[in-house]
Amino acid sequence: MSAQNNWQRIFRYLLFSGSFFLSSSAYSLDVIGEKGDVKEMEEIEVEGIIEEGDRAYTQQDGKRFITNPYGVKKSILAVAEETKAKGERKRISTRGIKMPPDYVGRSIYRYQYTFPSGGKFSYYEGKDGFIGLGYHPGDGVIVLDVLDGAGPFASPMLWGPYDQIVGDKKRSTMEMMMGDGSQDGMGLLKSGYAIGYMAIMDEEDYSDLGTAYGNAVNDAAKGLTSAGTAAN
Repeated sequence: MSAQNNWQRIFRYLLFSGSFFLSSSAYSLDVIGEKGDVKEMEEIEVEGIIEEGDRAYTQQDGKRFITNPYGVKKSILAVAEETKAKGERKRISTRGIKMPPDYVGRSIYRYQYTFPSGGKFSYYEGKDGFIGLGYHPGDGVIVLDVLDGAGPFASPMLWGPYDQIVGDKKRSTMEMMMGDGSQDGMGLLKSGYAIGYMAIMDEEDYSDLGTAYGNAVNDAAKGLTSAGTAAN
């Protein structure tokens, strides 16, 4: 057999293998850093249909939000850390909280703490890296900002995947948000993909609760900065 025929057979084999790989229904994406380090992202579910009337969403640093983000990431993480460090720990049921579909178990740890600024917060810690920061604006309502452990698109700041109002089901509902791979710079992924469940509520509530959360986090974080300066 000639060398030309061998190369043709190899080319056809590689083409078939590449087509088979791209037909999978879920992808694990690798992000290569500046120094060549590779970080594996969580799998993205691509089953689903993008409806014509689906609500628009925004992107920031690879994350997804149903509004412009509320809060400052650095301050949110500082407040979350302080809440866990000083809060009273209690195991509670996940009933009433919209958890990711693959979350195992019916309970979660909650650390509750009131800052000198007056802001009351709860830090939630569950299995598989699930963490969240809850703000208590009053009337038994909790604004929950899911920080991690709820898919590749969840992150600090409202309103992203699984961010929600706990304790007031009449005020909002949770609906699955689908993304468009062809519009979101997802590389080879061109079909619809699952972003996660998003809180659907009135525009005024997004703004009022998001602003209240951001202000409370900033006030609490300023107190931490002042305390650190005084200690030095």
